Amino acid sequence: MDTNARCEIQKLAMKKLSLILLGVPLFLMSGLGYVLIANKLVRDREPWFTLCLVCGLATTVALLAWCTGTTLVIGLGVFAGAVFLYLGMCLLFGKDSRIEMLVPAHVLAILSMMAIPVYTSVRKKALRTTAAVSSHYQTMTSSSFSSTAAGGAGLTKS
Repeated sequence: MDTNARCEIQKLAMKKLSLILLGVPLFLMSGLGYVLIANKLVRDREPWFTLCLVCGLATTVALLAWCTGTTLVIGLGVFAGAVFLYLGMCLLFGKDSRIEMLVPAHVLAILSMMAIPVYTSVRKKALRTTAAVSSHYQTMTSSSFSSTAAGGAGLTKS
């Protein structure tokens, strides 16, 4: 095999690899898999189509809650917010755009489920640091008051 043919094969392989590396996460993140499954199952009949899409959204949120270790309350809150966003956008833009309206709700749910654990861990760390600094400050001030009361650093009689 000559070098030109080998180079063309490598370029084709890189194109396929980049398509897979970019396409699969976009496919999963946009919820397109749930749309295709719902379309096969119920063939665009309402309210079953919307119910299937909401079940797919619930599956995504549940899997992310399990992977990130978030609580049930946070998972339910993110799910409820995403469902209200999806249904509100469907009401606003009409029945013909139900599939397109799932993408923002799905992406928002994924980003929220990824950001909330980071936020809570940073907040807990900040609270621990604040508590440590506060207890250290209280220890310092109480020890200086006790030494002043004992006459160590205060005014003495001459």
